[in-house]
Amino acid sequence: MLCNRVRDVIFKQEMTMNLVDSLADPAKCQVIERPAYNSSPEVLDAWQNAANTLAFTYERILQLPSPSFWSSVVYNKTIMQSFDAVLEAIPRRFEIDEYRMVFGWDPSVAMAAGRLYNSALAIFLRVAVYNKKIDSSMQQKLYLEAVRDRGAMPVRRLTSALSFFSGHGQLMVEIARRRGLIDPGFSNDSAKICSELSETISNMEKDATRLVQEFYAREGVAKLRIAKLVDDWFCTIVALCRDGSAIVDILSQAGLLKDTSRYASSIPALVQCVDRLFTTEFIIDVAMTLSDYPLRRLLRLRTQVLQSGIDFYHTVLVRMSRDQKVATILSVLELERFIFLLNEKQNLLEVVEGCQKEQQDYIERALESACESQRTETVRELEKCGLLTFILWLYVITRDIQKRRPWCLLYADDVMLAAETREELEAEVWKDRLLWYRLRLNIAKTEYMEWGAKTEDKTICVDVNDLKKVECFKYL
Repeated sequence: MLCNRVRDVIFKQEMTMNLVDSLADPAKCQVIERPAYNSSPEVLDAWQNAANTLAFTYERILQLPSPSFWSSVVYNKTIMQSFDAVLEAIPRRFEIDEYRMVFGWDPSVAMAAGRLYNSALAIFLRVAVYNKKIDSSMQQKLYLEAVRDRGAMPVRRLTSALSFFSGHGQLMVEIARRRGLIDPGFSNDSAKICSELSETISNMEKDATRLVQEFYAREGVAKLRIAKLVDDWFCTIVALCRDGSAIVDILSQAGLLKDTSRYASSIPALVQCVDRLFTTEFIIDVAMTLSDYPLRRLLRLRTQVLQSGIDFYHTVLVRMSRDQKVATILSVLELERFIFLLNEKQNLLEVVEGCQKEQQDYIERALESACESQRTETVRELEKCGLLTFILWLYVITRDIQKRRPWCLLYADDVMLAAETREELEAEVWKDRLLWYRLRLNIAKTEYMEWGAKTEDKTICVDVNDLKKVECFKYL
């Protein structure tokens, strides 16, 4: 009887996992860096080789026996340090230029990046999920000690990975929920991280003001350095908003965040700040300072900042109760640009449907005012860029010959004239009027179409040139 008890004790001790340094894999995992959006082919080749090597190392570590695997991620610090670097090095879809460069230009680079992504995801799932079937000799207490206390997957690393792999939706929600069940402090710790992220976004808004002031105050090399920081600022704030939106959404679905509204409280001020400071003129000035810098990238990044901020705020908004939604919308109605963009994301009248009639009417009037104001501002911006010049010139040219019916229609850079008779239309061909305003009619591309009960074989002339008759018009 005593022998059987001793044997049971020995058996239990043998089945309990021990994490020791001697079982750890000695491989040194390389810390891979993010390639710049304009990296040379040589840099991309080096990045591809590093990505393949690191992916192979991850795949080999995943095949280790359970005690060796956990000893490795605990004692070999380079494994999880390289994992952190991968989360920064692989561009995500919203990082358009970087993503196209890595996943679109060279198939071999795209294959290496995809392999590294999948290997990093496998490492994350292996470490972030307590699986009794795979780690049969590992007690839950030892697992929690390994991931939380001994640094294999602390809260900050876990939330970063949840955001990075947020495309896997419900899987990330389930991972967060399971961690919350076995780690009582996870909810509070993750809430602190969300608060820090919100505070960082608020500080970035202050940095934007200093950035614009410094740009116009400096000259030469110093001004060039500030111009490059504008790109960094845009990329950083987009990533912060995207990460914040993903983390808050995942944690709230997992039931780990109760009041989500405070985490996006700095977004309305950020959107207003970007719209006020980073004007089209400023963006053009920065692009001209950088000379070889693509203007469209800066313009797109500015748009992405606004969209990312609105998406973050909208994610928080949909998780609220109806009364909270109404109160939140009422609190930001005076911010016209923000409320206009938020309404573009989702019709806010649908969001507040069912609330008090007075509140609905007040919100509707505020939305109408914001939309009208933003339309006017958009026209001003287009005029500054010269994008409305052609339309305005056409209006001036045709102003004194317009008739009650809309016979002069504009399609992109084409104009259609309409008349009831052939003679009237021939009189309306406005070659001379265009010449008066130093414009020229391209007769070779001018066509006419005839429809109705009576058609004739005659043609329409401009000077001595007959116009081509067609059956239909093709507008741009």
